[in-house]
Amino acid sequence: MRAMPSGGDDAIWLQSDWHSAGLYDSVTIEPRLLLPYGVVPLAVGAEGRLLAVSVDGRRLQVWDLAVLKAQFQQLKMAWPEAMGSSARR
Repeated sequence: MRAMPSGGDDAIWLQSDWHSAGLYDSVTIEPRLLLPYGVVPLAVGAEGRLLAVSVDGRRLQVWDLAVLKAQFQQLKMAWPEAMGSSARR
């Protein structure tokens, strides 16, 4: 298992193997946001806005969490509270 701070105060990115990962509450270890199979977090920007992920161990993607949050909101989908402070505009 590998852990990485989320950039917020109360969440942590956890990876259980090379294919399963997600954002978890740092106290209860309850899942907040599970990433799709094969998507693994690699690094979080200093301000917590950018997230670098590996996709299937073959590609690198950098996600802007503020943009992702806005897209979730447009789709009327819930955004994990732990990421609210991480995804500042």
